[in-house]
Amino acid sequence: MKKNIAIKLNKYLSKNDFSVFLENIRKIADYNPEYKHWILNSLKIKSISSENEIKNIVKKLKNYVDIDENYILKIYFEKNKECFIDNRLRIKGISPNEISEIKDFITIKNGQISIKSTLFLPNVIDFLHRKNVVVSYNKDLLKISISRKNGYLLVKPYFWDNKLLNLLKEICTISYYVERAVLGPDKTYMGTEIITRRSRAYRIHWKEKIFITYVAFLDEIRNKLKGYGLNIILNLGEIRKINYQLEENFSLLPHQEEAYRLWRKKKRGTIAIFTRGGKSFIGMKAIIDLKEKTIIFVPTRELATTWKRYLEEYLGLNPIQIGIVGGGLINIRDITIAIYNSGVKYLDKLQGHFDLAIFDEAHHVPASTFKEVALQIDALHRMSLSATPKRRDNNEQLLFKLSGELVYSLGYKELLQLRIVAPIEVYQVYFAQNPEEKIKYLFEILQKNNNAKTIIFTQFLNTAKEIYEKLLLNGYRVLIITGQTSSGRRKRYFEQFIRGIVNIMISTTVLDEGITVPDAEIAIIYENSGEPRQLIQRIGRVIGYKPGKTAKIFEIVDISNPKEKYAYLRRKWVQELYNIPELEKYIKVEKSNEDIKRLYQPRLDFYDTDEKSI
Repeated sequence: MKKNIAIKLNKYLSKNDFSVFLENIRKIADYNPEYKHWILNSLKIKSISSENEIKNIVKKLKNYVDIDENYILKIYFEKNKECFIDNRLRIKGISPNEISEIKDFITIKNGQISIKSTLFLPNVIDFLHRKNVVVSYNKDLLKISISRKNGYLLVKPYFWDNKLLNLLKEICTISYYVERAVLGPDKTYMGTEIITRRSRAYRIHWKEKIFITYVAFLDEIRNKLKGYGLNIILNLGEIRKINYQLEENFSLLPHQEEAYRLWRKKKRGTIAIFTRGGKSFIGMKAIIDLKEKTIIFVPTRELATTWKRYLEEYLGLNPIQIGIVGGGLINIRDITIAIYNSGVKYLDKLQGHFDLAIFDEAHHVPASTFKEVALQIDALHRMSLSATPKRRDNNEQLLFKLSGELVYSLGYKELLQLRIVAPIEVYQVYFAQNPEEKIKYLFEILQKNNNAKTIIFTQFLNTAKEIYEKLLLNGYRVLIITGQTSSGRRKRYFEQFIRGIVNIMISTTVLDEGITVPDAEIAIIYENSGEPRQLIQRIGRVIGYKPGKTAKIFEIVDISNPKEKYAYLRRKWVQELYNIPELEKYIKVEKSNEDIKRLYQPRLDFYDTDEKSI
């Protein structure tokens, strides 16, 4: 047998024999997965303690493979070539010709061989070992220290070089997109354009030779450097633990369990579950299991109220144990809810407190705002929750970079299969030629769907008031909810809606998200922004599942209004999310359960949205 000739099994082995074979072959050879055979490793052979031990290994292997004992002993007694790599990555004791095969990793100048970067050091060492060269070097050259201090991530390699520095710079430079209005010559609104912004999220302390960046980049930095074979030394300090007991007054549904399982692998990532899929419970499961001090970022005051109620009801927390940052309050506790805008304002007070950050509905937040929050919060573990992380401006890439890649996605089709949402029987768009025709279409829809529980969504307070007054004058049973409606009055209105005292509810953006809304059958989108996610949230208000229920969605668009027309064009792809091939099947199933529908009785106490403590 000659050097580098494959060592192959010569017969089928039992489980016990294969175990003996592996135990011994690994002492003298390396497995090549590409060719599926073993290749002798002279360095392994030379590391064996004695000639007798080699003979014993070969004796056992001869039962399974053809192997030459004399050749193995020749390697054992043969003197290896040696070389040395100094602390400036210069290779000594070997000629340029012997190493020319890896010219991409080295430079040769005046006969001196140097490794181009610390990043290539493992490759060079591996190459020399395969050439049976004994390599002496300072193992600290492969070490990179990463620590967390004063809210920042400190990266300190033993040896600096430009390629390593540029890699870190690339990782810690973020790109995001800003939408800017485009005006015509006469200053009329012509639409928007997307502008790319790049932001450098690092600095360098040259005297101490430390690369300073944000904890958000920890996983990417660690994974990239490990991929080069470097030895990462982590010093992230103690995990900040919650100092009080938590209850678990809920159980995850199977799809929630799967989403949580996938997130838990790295304790980092984005979970996309369509509206009504119960994303908040996945976040609460992470809080219970990790028991780490937690910051929950939300876009609105209403959503902060919902999270606070959930934490009290499902985690058994006392209101005094829940911190609030927003609405004029700066109250930091082991579990704290912060509105994004307030979070930006008080980031200096939030740093250094939390190790789990939950970014709820982060896709709603302007990129510049989310960037500041996600960068400067120094939590090690991150979870983004979203119904639709995909953004028109492509800023989902910013979301994935700063809080973790998409680990789980569940759409409308899957929720239909699970009977978590109702099928949409009708999705119809009316195009009006003027404001008068728009209101005419509204009355037409209401007349065709007489007595159905209906929510009419507007963007502006004046529009909501105008529709309310016209419907009242025409004898409709209607109420109006705006941002000015107190929580107590809103609760009474919801009770009236549930009992059927009124069957039409008009709302501005206040009901878009964050408030638990009574079940309805029809959503009329009278006004909507061009933001697709707002439309998805509004549709989500009427597709809650109950036996026998189907939902209807109507959009009314005044195409004589350029802004309204353009907003529709930007969001119109949303309809396709619900137009799945199997939809007719689900509609038929629910129609056949019409009698069961009458048995459904909603709970009135579920719609308690008391906001006094916020």
